Amino acid sequence: METSLFDLVGQWQQVAELMMDPECDPQTILDTLEGIDGEIEVKADGYGSVIRKMEFEQSALKGKKEYVKAILDQITKMDKHLENQIGWMKDRLKDAMIATGKDEEGIKTDKYTFKIKKAGGVQKLLKTGEVPDNFKRVIYEDDDAKIREYLKDHDCEWARLLPRTTYLDIKGV
Repeated sequence: METSLFDLVGQWQQVAELMMDPECDPQTILDTLEGIDGEIEVKADGYGSVIRKMEFEQSALKGKKEYVKAILDQITKMDKHLENQIGWMKDRLKDAMIATGKDEEGIKTDKYTFKIKKAGGVQKLLKTGEVPDNFKRVIYEDDDAKIREYLKDHDCEWARLLPRTTYLDIKGV
């Protein structure tokens, strides 16, 4: 059965602790550590190969995402163009109905019925000047930059800075 990286690290730590025992032969301990180090290096090579393969696949997925994004951008542009054309045509028909007095009764054909209606929901608002304070509300938001600066020199129970994360850098030979 193959030894896991976790088990190898555990073995290395156990052997390293034996160095504190004055009755153990230091050369035997060093040879054992060297053997475990060799196995860890073999594991590291295996991990490196798998990580590189996964990074290559991730890179390929990035390319696919960019391709799909480009297609989605094209579809969005086409959709917007159609939306604009539909709006333009509806505006022209509405203007024609108003100009010919058909805005109240509408137009009925064999295929369609056209009526001009008022939009429902909340009525649109246009602000044309400075709004008085009694029509305003206050919104409090945390100022994260100010909190970080404060925590550099102070301890508090309502916030703390987390340690920076670490990452493994792999370079090919």
